[in-house]
Amino acid sequence: HYVNLQMSWTDAQNYCREKYTDLATIESMEDISRLNRPPLDTTMVWIGLRDYLKSCEGKLKTDTNSWRFSATGQPSKTGFANWAPGYPFSVPCTEVCVTMGPDGRWTDADCAIAARSICCNTAENKKTYVFQPVWRSWPDAQAYCRTHYTDLATIESSEEQTNAYLAKPAGTWAWIGLYHRPWVWSDNSNSSFTNWFNGEPNNRFRNESCVSEDLQHKWFDNDCTMKSAFICHE
Repeated sequence: HYVNLQMSWTDAQNYCREKYTDLATIESMEDISRLNRPPLDTTMVWIGLRDYLKSCEGKLKTDTNSWRFSATGQPSKTGFANWAPGYPFSVPCTEVCVTMGPDGRWTDADCAIAARSICCNTAENKKTYVFQPVWRSWPDAQAYCRTHYTDLATIESSEEQTNAYLAKPAGTWAWIGLYHRPWVWSDNSNSSFTNWFNGEPNNRFRNESCVSEDLQHKWFDNDCTMKSAFICHE
């Protein structure tokens, strides 16, 4: 449903949720082919994609659904968390990967820093944790664990927390598999499908956290306060 009203992304989201289901989630070229665009007052229209990495201030503490495990791409099925007091902190939203500290508590950290890591093997719903003493960035640690084990450590219960904690030497920090998702749809789903215009997203003005499509259905990141028509789905 194309809506020919000029609104910010947030207002468009609220409108779609009130009148339909939500801003449009697009997960395939088939979805795009179903968009029969009528004449509108603008060449750009909002869709439901937003970059939580660029707009996460104030949300990291409250939006538990935004913290996901590397192995599943999903939040903890049990809701378990073991954050250190005052965490996650992440200002200005650069600390979006998670370490386990010497006391077993979790803290968010810059993914590019070098740290040791904990991998896990999963078999018959039981996890075995293996400490890796080599210092790596979080993405490199993830790649290593996926090559040699199952993935970076997923921790979803007090028992798993204890087992992961005991796998590492005392007094050490180590990456675990928890991270803050970047691009996500308005309904909190994520998808590997994208249809970016060449060179996008580029965050050109350092405040472009919401996504619009052009006449050819190509995607651009834009300032969320920009007023535009938009697409809802039901």
